[in-house]
Parts: sequence; C-alpha cells; structure tokens
Amino acid sequence: MVKIKGLVRAFNRVRAQLQSGLPPGEVEAFKQHVRSLVRDVEAICREHRITPNHLPGPSRLAYQFLKTLDLDNLPISQT
Repeated sequence: MVKIKGLVRAFNRVRAQLQSGLPPGEVEAFKQHVRSLVRDVEAICREHRITPNHLPGPSRLAYQFLKTLDLDNLPISQT
C-alpha cells in the first residue's frame, strides 16, 4: 500500500487555517498550496499505478477534502 508521508499533517494545517480564516494577503498562496498538494498526490498515485481511492483511509479522506475544497469561497479573516 502506498503511503504519502505528510499528507494528513498538511490536511490538518489547511483545515486549521480555514477554521481561523485566511488573511487577505495569503489567499492566493493558500490556493496554490492546496492545488499543489492535490497535484502531488495524483502524480504519486499515477507513478504507482493506483488511484487516490487506493490510499489508506486517512490519506484518502485528506485527499478528498483537499480535492473538493471550494477555493473560490474561502473564509477571510477580518483582522
């Protein structure tokens, strides 16, 4: 089974940032980071000839969350 080290940790950081809201100046960097994570997971899966559905549960759920995140409707912090 393919394990992607750091994916769940990255997911937890993304989720924490969303809960606290993003500073307006960091929105684009955040979007790029999420897109990069998704691309990296998909590339690793292709390399191993699997789909993200074949990842271990926590990694699969992290990927699904990141993949379906609405990057056009992010919470912006007021401070």
